[in-house]
Amino acid sequence: IISVIAVFVYAEFVSPVHSVADQGDFERVMRPCGLDFPSDYSFYDYAVRFFNMKFTSVDLLLYVPRLLFLVPTTTFIFPTATARLICLPFGAFDMRILAGIMFLWYATVCFFIQRKFKIENKFLHCIFLLFFIVVFFNGINLTILNSLYGQSVMLVSFATVVLFGLYMFENVHDAKNSVIIFFTVSSCLLLGSKLQCAVFTPFLIIAVLYVGFKSNKRNLCIVCSIVLLWHGVGGYVINGGQLNLDTQYNSVFYGILKDNPNPKQDLIDMGLDEDMAADSGKHAYLDKSEYKYPPRSDIMNEKFHSKMSNGKLIKFYITHPLRLVSVMETTAQNAFTNKINLGTFEKKYGYAPNTSSYRFDLWENIREHLPKTLFFIIPSYAVFLLIGIVMLKKKNRYAVPFIFVILMGLIQFPMPYIGNGAADISKQLFLFNISFDFGLTVLIYMLFKTVSKKISKKVSKNS
Repeated sequence: IISVIAVFVYAEFVSPVHSVADQGDFERVMRPCGLDFPSDYSFYDYAVRFFNMKFTSVDLLLYVPRLLFLVPTTTFIFPTATARLICLPFGAFDMRILAGIMFLWYATVCFFIQRKFKIENKFLHCIFLLFFIVVFFNGINLTILNSLYGQSVMLVSFATVVLFGLYMFENVHDAKNSVIIFFTVSSCLLLGSKLQCAVFTPFLIIAVLYVGFKSNKRNLCIVCSIVLLWHGVGGYVINGGQLNLDTQYNSVFYGILKDNPNPKQDLIDMGLDEDMAADSGKHAYLDKSEYKYPPRSDIMNEKFHSKMSNGKLIKFYITHPLRLVSVMETTAQNAFTNKINLGTFEKKYGYAPNTSSYRFDLWENIREHLPKTLFFIIPSYAVFLLIGIVMLKKKNRYAVPFIFVILMGLIQFPMPYIGNGAADISKQLFLFNISFDFGLTVLIYMLFKTVSKKISKKVSKNS
């Protein structure tokens, strides 16, 4: 506890304070939370500490239903609600107050997770705890807590799902109602952290239903499954809006057609107008003058969005397997880094625009040097899944949640390029990298535990 507090203060709050600037993503989470930009706000270059506190009439009307989980919304609404109460006397929302709340949430969850790891040899256990802190409390993870960046609530809510998943499965035949409910709530928080997390909905529903049938608490788990479906699928439909159109555009024009010598044929294969090949390689955020068919225009709704679907996207890659391998290799080249290339300092510190720096980033630097190729990633996850299978055969009560975590991370890997083209691949692989960290941590733990048992046997034999 003392160690992680010291790391947190050093990584974030020792002057010059580290935070993360906005690249245009904050607004989607600010409005429901009742926050607004200050008058001198700028994007990309500098982090901002203080925000105005005010609601639009619609967001004020929906604020309580959102807090009660009746309306799917951003997970930020919950920690910011607490931070707003603290900041209310000061008249402005202080990002550092939010960072403190996020850290307390994250550190508490991680404290109870690490208690599940028990190594008999005290020295090896201390080494393992040091490894745990270096990996999960690295400076990048902590710095994003001091921002409205979606990765922060994704990280904390994912850790919370893991914790209550461990509690839920450690006595699956007699799971407590409270644990099932907490698992459902934490799952809703994960689903609300970022739109890309909607893909986890089936995993979370299967986990709840499995426990429900094993523990004979079917009615509760069916209700929980409906809640998860509402917050997963319903939240994606309700809150996706224009962003879904942009990602759909990127997936084709900045994904399938990008760097392709014959984009017209790809458009024909997807049943689209080949004339749109003129915009090949363009993402959805350029000036309108740079497009022949501008995104979000009526003609694009008619010629593209009305005819395109996720099913067509998946069908294209299935029928073009070599292209799929190629884009997955491109994705692999962007893996194993969570650094965000935006300004990490407030303007008052006098740094040049877009200056970024992180403290306590040892693990990030190590992971960045791992082989960024499918020939490394596929065997690594095969080893993680093999560990899960061995745990299952040994009837380890944590086998199922471990396998779920690995599968949830693995399904994140193909999503960035297939779902959004070459835009922000590294950013969208955040949770994949976290799942890799978790799988590696369990592998190290099992090695340490094996060594500890051999040492104990040797000591007892000599005595």
